[in-house]
Amino acid sequence: MIAPVTPPIDDRNLWRALADLHRLLQEQCNVEATYQKFFEHHSVVFRVMGFDRYASFERTSGNTLPHDMERGYAPAPDFLCANSDTGELTVFELKTPFVGEITTARPDGNRLKFKASAESYLSQTTEYVNSIRGNFEAREVVKRILDIPKISSYQIALVYGLSEELDDACIGELLDNRKIPTKLYSFDDIAERLAEVYSHGKMNDSIPGWTYVYHLAVQPSEGRKYIADCGGLLQDRVSFVREGSLLAFECLDSSGKLHRVQAQCDGGVHYVRFEFSTAADSLYMSLHIDDEQHDLRVSKIPICCSPNPAIFHVGTSLEGDRNAAFNLYETYNVGRTLAHHERLGSYVHYLDKFERGKFLE
Repeated sequence: MIAPVTPPIDDRNLWRALADLHRLLQEQCNVEATYQKFFEHHSVVFRVMGFDRYASFERTSGNTLPHDMERGYAPAPDFLCANSDTGELTVFELKTPFVGEITTARPDGNRLKFKASAESYLSQTTEYVNSIRGNFEAREVVKRILDIPKISSYQIALVYGLSEELDDACIGELLDNRKIPTKLYSFDDIAERLAEVYSHGKMNDSIPGWTYVYHLAVQPSEGRKYIADCGGLLQDRVSFVREGSLLAFECLDSSGKLHRVQAQCDGGVHYVRFEFSTAADSLYMSLHIDDEQHDLRVSKIPICCSPNPAIFHVGTSLEGDRNAAFNLYETYNVGRTLAHHERLGSYVHYLDKFERGKFLE
């Protein structure tokens, strides 16, 4: 299996990777094969970590390295990653997050050392490096599969444990003593890296405004149909409508001016989140459907809109007409925008319901 063409780092890929990793850590999943599948499915993680070439070499992947006669086995690293410009090859190994402390005091009390399990993982990965480095045929296989012209140097990356169990200063000192450059990443550190890239340039703090979230299935309609409507007739009104294949949110602000965001949406079950800011210095309005932020507007004029949630109509307009037909599984609104971790938690809540079949009941 040849390494795929490097995809761009886009928000949709990042958001779903973030959500899936968040769920695994939240559920305290400690199955190595599950994380192997996560990295195989979300190759955007490798891009965030600085690699532009990557491929699984796990035994069921279809990628194999030649048998090493000296060591008596064919190396099977979880992943091989590379930077095509520099030719640096990284043997990338995955373990599990919930392992406790990975260092222990030496018997003589002088300094810490890695526990036997962590040391065995590092030693095994070092053997993979030495096997590839010492075997011309293996190097040629790696260059072909990763589509790189050369291998100029080698390093090791081990994903293991959680940051709260890792003393960065001590770990760094222990890794500095290894012959092959070695990096140790915690699983939550990778989640934080994904979040930093995804959040760059976005409104990530909770600020004054409104958030509306829907779990629903609504078929395309002819004309304008109302899914929900609240506030006043001529001002301070928020409307959620279906127009053909579009989903649209509208705000009539306190002066009666219309603000609108919209996106294409099919008739399946969807997570829909609409946010807008009423803070004078924030100027923010967005529509998020499933994995993707479809529409983001930063206005020059603040949105002054204070809808009254007590005047809230579902399935019809405030005027009582243009009713939409849909299945609504859950809805809630908050009198502010959400912080990044709240948006992620909101979406993970939807995914949990979706995968448990709650939308089929």
